[in-house]
Amino acid sequence: MSVGRSVLVDPMGVVEADLGLEPGVRSVEVSLETVERVRESFPMFRQRRLQD
Repeated sequence: MSVGRSVLVDPMGVVEADLGLEPGVRSVEVSLETVERVRESFPMFRQRRLQD
């Protein structure tokens, strides 16, 4: 037997949504401002290269 857990965590490690152990569905809006702020804070994301 195994147990799953669905969690939405923002790029800084903040839990935005946690469904717990029971089955369920939840809709959550993702903050594009947070994504942009993290990309500016961590420039390593700009250095990614696509691999063939």
